Amino acid sequence: MEREGREAGKESASPSSLFLNRHHSIHSPSIPPTDPSIYRTVAAGLAALTPPVTVIWKLDSVDLGGRSPDAVFGGPLPRHITLVPWAPQNALLQTGRVAALLNHGGSNSVYEAAFHGVPQACVPFFGDGSDTTAKAVSRGMAVGLGKPRDLTPARIAGGLATVLGDPAYRASARGVGARLRARPGGPARGLAADIVVRETLDWWAVRELRAAAAPRGGDDVRVE
Repeated sequence: MEREGREAGKESASPSSLFLNRHHSIHSPSIPPTDPSIYRTVAAGLAALTPPVTVIWKLDSVDLGGRSPDAVFGGPLPRHITLVPWAPQNALLQTGRVAALLNHGGSNSVYEAAFHGVPQACVPFFGDGSDTTAKAVSRGMAVGLGKPRDLTPARIAGGLATVLGDPAYRASARGVGARLRARPGGPARGLAADIVVRETLDWWAVRELRAAAAPRGGDDVRVE
């Protein structure tokens, strides 16, 4: 099943692909389950996009509550929406063939998309999602769609249409990605996402301060 998910993800990717990752990859009683009606709302929003966009949507059997996709969604999904139980998110993002990532605002997803210059639409579910989403939005590389309870098909379709249709979001994402890849020491592989984000923000601050100090001849900015 895992291999099928990997193959489906790679085969479905195209220059106009949209990748959706459910709000976490670890299932635990401490993490609130997702109301299936949210999935139906998201599907309705995706179906409303014009022209249709190829969608790779990661949902496994636990996400679906052990039910079949047809039972959860009330029937077959449109042909341009492909459900996979697993997908190599980072590998897909780095291909340059994913137009946007719809995610829960988690540090890993936001960082990986930013690193590869992919714009995002975020629906913060819990934890640090709201704060991380706000940071991504403030840097012009994402739109926030609100909390799950605020979602409507029109809001999803409108937010995604904005990210997909306005080149400024991709330009901002690519700019952030270039800065992340240029950080001292290169890509911080293997580090926890929250540490990576914190270190990156510190480095961004140093860069901004140095840029501001340059006209005055200052270049000795340090982070303690």
